[in-house]
Amino acid sequence: MAKPDKDASVLAHIQTLVAEEHRLFDRGELSPEEAHRLAALQVELDQYWDLLRQECSHLGLVKVSQPRTNGCEECLKMGDSWVHLRLCRTCGHVGCCDESKNKHATKHFHSSKHPIITSLEPDEGWSWCYVDEIAMELP
Repeated sequence: MAKPDKDASVLAHIQTLVAEEHRLFDRGELSPEEAHRLAALQVELDQYWDLLRQECSHLGLVKVSQPRTNGCEECLKMGDSWVHLRLCRTCGHVGCCDESKNKHATKHFHSSKHPIITSLEPDEGWSWCYVDEIAMELP
């Protein structure tokens, strides 16, 4: 996920592109070079809009960053094992990953509708939104 200062520079760049696009539109008849530049601007702006639409729309549901337990809650109760652990960022539930036979993290999402998980594996900092199907990094 982009950091606030990076977001601001991206937004400033988009605003510059839009201003240039408007200047070219306002000129009316364009030279071949200007028409080529306008087409390139439109492609670049379309790419930025596609990227902006890929932002997770559920970040407001991130409430916790610490796990409630030191293992998969359901597997611990059952006396079972797991492969990797995932943290629900809405309530702190810890569930096992989809490589584990019980897939408790995904089951928790389906039952609770809490959309974002974070890997609890050492040296992994990724998060995943089940609804938007977007990977991201969260603090």
